[in-house]
Parts: sequence; structure tokens; C-alpha cells
Amino acid sequence: MRTSFVLGAVAVGLLLFIVFFERSSVTSTELDERKGRVLDHLVRQRVVRVEIERKGVKTVLSRKPDPENELDLGAWTVDAPYQAKADQEVVDTLLGDLEWFDAKRVLRKVTSADRASFGLDKPRYRAAFTIGRQRIAFSVGGASPNADGIYLQLDDPSVVYVVRKDIIAALDHESEYFHTKEVHGGMSVYGAQKLTLRDQSGERVVEKRGDYFWLAKPEQALASEPTVAALISALDALRAKRFVSTSAAMAESAGLSAPSFEAVLVSRNFDAKATDEKDKFRMASLTLRVGKPCDAHPGESYLRVDEGPIMCAADADLEKLRKSATELRDARLLVLDDSQIHGVRMRSGKAELLLDESKEGVRYTLRENDKVRSVGEADAGALHAWYEALRSAQALMFSPAVAPARDEGLGADSALLSFGRGKDKPAYEIRVGHHDDGRIAVGRLDEGMVLWFPESVTELVSVSTARFRRTQLLQEPIASFARLTLRRTGAVAEVVTKDASGYHLQGPVTLEAERASVDDIVRLFSSLQALRFVAEATAPEHGLAHPERTLHIEYAPVTAVGNKPAAAGPRAHTLLLGAAADGGRYALLDQDPAVFVVASPLVDALSAPLATRAALATPIENLLALTITHAQHTVRVTRGQGGSRDVFAIDGEDDSERALRLVRALATLRASTAVAYGSPEPAFGFAHPEARIVVSVQGGALARDYTLLLGAPVDDDPHADVYARRSDLDVTWKMSRALADVLLEQTPKAAAEK
Repeated sequence: MRTSFVLGAVAVGLLLFIVFFERSSVTSTELDERKGRVLDHLVRQRVVRVEIERKGVKTVLSRKPDPENELDLGAWTVDAPYQAKADQEVVDTLLGDLEWFDAKRVLRKVTSADRASFGLDKPRYRAAFTIGRQRIAFSVGGASPNADGIYLQLDDPSVVYVVRKDIIAALDHESEYFHTKEVHGGMSVYGAQKLTLRDQSGERVVEKRGDYFWLAKPEQALASEPTVAALISALDALRAKRFVSTSAAMAESAGLSAPSFEAVLVSRNFDAKATDEKDKFRMASLTLRVGKPCDAHPGESYLRVDEGPIMCAADADLEKLRKSATELRDARLLVLDDSQIHGVRMRSGKAELLLDESKEGVRYTLRENDKVRSVGEADAGALHAWYEALRSAQALMFSPAVAPARDEGLGADSALLSFGRGKDKPAYEIRVGHHDDGRIAVGRLDEGMVLWFPESVTELVSVSTARFRRTQLLQEPIASFARLTLRRTGAVAEVVTKDASGYHLQGPVTLEAERASVDDIVRLFSSLQALRFVAEATAPEHGLAHPERTLHIEYAPVTAVGNKPAAAGPRAHTLLLGAAADGGRYALLDQDPAVFVVASPLVDALSAPLATRAALATPIENLLALTITHAQHTVRVTRGQGGSRDVFAIDGEDDSERALRLVRALATLRASTAVAYGSPEPAFGFAHPEARIVVSVQGGALARDYTLLLGAPVDDDPHADVYARRSDLDVTWKMSRALADVLLEQTPKAAAEK
């Protein structure tokens, strides 16, 4: 039995030796990759020991790889002239600098006299590295005569290499250079229990109480978790610029006995190795002291953590730890992240708003006098924007809450915002009190301080569903549009219907409707989206008691498609537009009392009458004759004998081209827009028109003669549109000056022809 145990132990030891030896040996592939390099056996990850002798002081660095874990190369330590943890990056950089350098020249058959002249009898540096059981040493001498390199010698004294001078930069360091620059073992805000900062401005104490950080000194207030987290992260990331000394005696001269700044962190750390549950978490304390400026290193100060070594750290890094009480205090109205909020309750007087989480999202319920006023689904984006606005609101000042119920209105009857934080977690509560000189008083949790916010915060904390509502209000199929009725203030109602041939005005005149305009209205309305909601109910400033425009649209029933059921019947919606608002107009939809803003594109589409702009034209095939009277001149154009389509003549003239030009101008005539229905206003200029065009028509939907009147220009601009009107249609249009000039032959070419 004993023999079996011994043999097993030998086998395990042999296996570990083989694994370790193989892993620490340089492979043939690695040698091939480094062929021609001076240190062709130096493979950085296989080096386990480094020795550097400089100015009579020998620095020894080593590491012990884990033989059972091929990925664990071991951490570097300083073994001489003192023992300490090494700076891993610095050692890796050193090996990287040595691994790949090559020779500028190789000198062979070197004599002892040559070596002396090269400075290799008393080398400036001696170095060696160990891989497995192999130790490779080299010496560095003086500079070459032409100063283009440095002499280096390996184990063969007859061969000397001239290498680049930058090898000096790699080797010319005191032992302290390789000392770790870490000042502690690491920390996290998640385990932080207490943080104390001391300097010439006094003491600041932050404590973790439940789920919040609190500023305990110099005053009682909620501490800013982002600020505390950033401070602890800066402390965790802090690294020294250089190691100075392990001598406790130097603490006095470095100013560490009476530090200019001190930070003490108490943490509750998890111990993964603890077997007893009660030992899983242990309390640990870390004390960082900052002393005087470091000698010969501007921008750095002496630093010491607990009883550890004295180091120099950058003042810029240390400045991240110096937080005043004002900076540590959380001035935000809301201190929770979105993910921490699981429902909201808002109460003011007899109004209460609840935001409850569900599988589909967040639903809101508004109650007034214990009656449900509105229920709906909150828009996720709008909800996030509200939370963000609450977090962005910053207190203007803090004051002690001596008698909040009496002085600031923060008693039991104050407005309340309660943010649920999930099961078994107390809510985060905000109480809103009195207004005072453009400010409102706010109390958070049981803070014991009154925060004064700008009065503009009132809107954020008011009980209203407006800010949470989904902005997508309608999603009707455009193809199902059947009928619209549009009323404008001071104008008659327009009724437009749809059939297979297009859109038709049924009132106040019977005429085709302008297809592009109706298309825009139906498209924008069918997918109606609020620019934003502004109020729970209308107010005089919204102008909705007497709407500027009212749009009523009806949709035909939708037939079933696949598994999607058909609609129960026709659907209809009514939109009211009130006063102008930023980006559009205030609006109401159907029976919903909430006021929102409709964007300008739909508002603009509803601005002009919907009569077709092509009504001023008469197709050539329907035209018998036209008589143009303008500036006391009359031109009569008639269709040729036999009713030939494109043969027209001007009475008294043999000019068929001119006649056809006028006919085509009339046939392509198109108004800029419709202006109004009913009798024209005197300002339109039809009492004394600029021109009268009498049109004789045959066939077509409007097979009747009519007179086209061109009235006054719409303004003083010489290129302004002119008013136009047909005698058989109770509509006034605007027509471009350029089209009028073509019809009246006011172009330079026409004038020349006359």
C-alpha cells in the first residue's frame, strides 16, 4: 500500500514537471520566428525570472506559473533588493523591448583588449532571463565610436553585437521602477458602507442606509449616488506614478503624518473562499492619505494607503477624490433610474394618477373625486422623457426643514409623488409644498431638508395624463376613406365623398375635389399623431370652445383579411383645431377631453378650400368658341368647319397658330389654389375685371357656356397671383400671373406678333 502511494506521488510529480518544463521551454516554431534576433531564446510569456544589475544594485523579478493552469502565467514580483509586488505592465514592457531587437552589426574574433575598449570588461548593465532551466545572460558596454549603437555580449566572449541605443532605455531603471503602482487591492461602490473625506474645508461623511447614500456630515441630505460612484471608481482606478519608499520614517517629511487630504472607505466585501455563511461578507477599511508635493516631480503628491509604501500620484487623479459637501449632495428631484421604478402614484387634492406596470407596458388611471376619469396605455418614450426631466431638475437651494408642515406646506396634505421600487422596497416619495418668489418647496423621503426648485417644475409634478399619452392617435386604412366634412370659421362646410372615379365635392358646390389636397388630408389624418399632449382638458387659451376648423372623416367597414376579423361597421372621427401653438395648433379628437398639438402639415392641408384647381380649364374637345376681352381689345376664337378637333381660327385673322395657342392655354389652365365659396368680396376685383373670357362648351360634365373673369391681383407685387372665377361656379380661385399673361398674350413674343 505504501509503495503504491509513493509511486502515485512520483507519477503526479513527474507529470507536473513535464507539464511545467514543456510549457516553459522555447519551441522550434518560436525559435524560427525569432531567427536573426539577438536574444532569439527570449519568448516573453515563457520567462520566469529577470535579473538586471545596474550601478552595483541587482534587481530580481520573478513569477511562478500555476502548473495546473496553462493560462495562468503567474504574477511578477520584485525579489531583490526588496520584496514587493511588481508592476505587471512595466515588466511586460521590458520583456517586449528585449524580445525583438536585432543587431546593427556583429563583431567576431573579439579579443579581451577589444572587450575592454568596448566597455564590456566593466559593463554598464548585466542582465539575464530564465526560461525553464535555461538562463541566458548578456552584458551591455559603452557606445560605438560613431555613436550609432551600444556594445552587447552574450555567453560567447569572442562575439559582440552592436545594437540600438534604446536598449539603454529598457534597462536604465532603479529597482523602485518595477515596484507595483497599485495603491490598494481594489474596491467597488456596491460594497461601500461609509466614506469619509477630510481636508482643510472640514469633514464630509457619506453613509449607506438601505438603498440610498446619505450625506451625514456636515448636514443631513441625500447623497448623489452618481457622484459617490464616480469618486469610488476614481479611488479604485487610482495608480501611483512612482514608488518612493517603504520607510515609515519618511512619512513625516512627506507630509503624511498631517495629510492635506484623507479619504477613509469602509466596505462590506464578499469573501468567495469563506465556508461559513456568516463569514461570506466581511467589513474592511481603507485609509488614503495625501501629503506634500513630490520632490522633483511637479504635478505629483506623496500618497500612502494604510501602512503601505509611500508613492507619488498625479494631482489630477487625486483631484477626482476631492468632493465638497455641495458636490456630494444630490440636488435632483428624482434620484432613481428608469429600471428602478415599478409604478408611480401622483396625488394632488382630490386628483390621483396611477401608473401601473403590466405585461403590455405601463397603464395609467386618472381618478378625480374617487371616480375614474380616464384610462389608457402610457407611451414608453414619453414616460422615459418625464423621468429624465425629473432627474434633470436641480434644486436652487437647500434649507433646514424646521417646521415643514407649517412653513413650506410639506405636511400630510401636500401634493405627493410616490415611485414604487418593487416588492419589499419602500417607495421613493416626493412632497411638493408652497410656492415662494418663483420657487416651490420640495421634500424627499425623510431627508430633513427642504429643497427649493424653480417654479417651472410645477408642470412636471402636476397630476395629468397628458405627458404619458401615446402620440399615435389613429391608424385607419387609407383605402377605407369614404367621406369628409370640413368646416372653417366664417366659411360654409365642405363635403367630399369618394367613389371609383375619385373625390367629389357635394357641397357647397357640386364639383370635383382637388385630389392632391384630399389625399394629403386623408393620409395625415388616418395615421394621426400628436406632436405632444399639453393638457387634461381645454382652457381658454387653447381656442377650442370655438374651433378654427372642424374635420369629420368617415371610413367604410374593413373586410376580413386572412385571420384578421372585419370591422363591425363604419367608423368616424372628428378633429377640432383651435388656436395656434408652437409647431401647429391645439386640437381635440372625438370625445377625448385631452388637448394635444397637431403638427403644421395637417393644419396647412386644411387651410384652403378643396375645390379642384383644374375647374378653370376647358378641354379642347369640349370647346366650341371663346371670346377674350382685355384692355378694350376683343379676340374671338372659333372651331373650324366640320368641328375638326385641332382647327381653330380667329375672326378676321388668318392665324391658326395663334388661335391654337390661346385654345391650348385655356385647356391647360390651372389655379394656384381655391380661395373661397360664395359671392366674391369687392377686393377680388370682379366688379371691374381685368379680362372677360366667354367660353362656349359642347359635351362634358359641365356642358354649358360660362364666363371666366380675371380679377384683381392678390397684392401689390407685379408678379402676384390674380383672382379668377367662373360665372357658373360659386367659387373663387387664385391663378398665377404668368398663366394669365399667356392667356391674354402679354408675353414679349405675343406683343411683337400684335
